[in-house]
Amino acid sequence: MAGPTGRQSTVVGVVFIFLVGVIAVVALNVYRVDEFLKVWAVIGTLVGVATGAIPAFFFSADAANARAARAKAEERTHALLGATDPETFDRVCAANPLLFPNKEPVSGAAPGPALSPQTGDHTEGQGPDHAEGTH
Repeated sequence: MAGPTGRQSTVVGVVFIFLVGVIAVVALNVYRVDEFLKVWAVIGTLVGVATGAIPAFFFSADAANARAARAKAEERTHALLGATDPETFDRVCAANPLLFPNKEPVSGAAPGPALSPQTGDHTEGQGPDHAEGTH
């Protein structure tokens, strides 16, 4: 079941505010101030509960959207990882040790040169043509 759209949520909030305003105006016109305060004391609890329900309504819709976005991102990640060859995966793991702690090579071979996380280029001093201490 799909959650409410932004427009639906806005309509619910505006209608509630309008309804509370109408109740207050009608009660002020029908009753004197002392009687109005008695009416407001009765309605005030309901207004408080409804006022608390509106943010809950909006936040639950946002939470549902966040869960759906996370599930989609995880699905994309799994699809991408499934299509990646083992050597490239090993190089990415070697370049990002914080993301892949204690990662053993998948390809069975020693990992190749590490890839820079920002550019995808070989990182300085780790490529196959860079011997230790020579540049």
